[in-house]
Amino acid sequence: MSVKRKHYSSKQKFEIVIDLLKWRKTQTEITSEYSVHPTQQNKWKEQFMKQWMEVFEKEDNKALDEKKKEIEGLHKIIGQYAVEVDWLKKKIDSL
Repeated sequence: MSVKRKHYSSKQKFEIVIDLLKWRKTQTEITSEYSVHPTQQNKWKEQFMKQWMEVFEKEDNKALDEKKKEIEGLHKIIGQYAVEVDWLKKKIDSL
């Protein structure tokens, strides 16, 4: 006889981990409420603790990428102006 595994959404996993971290409920209460084995709860908690920083790093990386793109655009404009100034200097000298 096969046992069907229960699948949890990321939202449900998050709620369980938050309950564990905030001590809203005991592990036994969570086990009975969600039917999640304590070992699985601990695995989700460990995974959350290892990866929580990545949430903020992504935001920081977005801001850095936008600044880099802006700087590259400004460097292009400066390069264009430098070429134009050199060209104008040559034209003035030839007149």
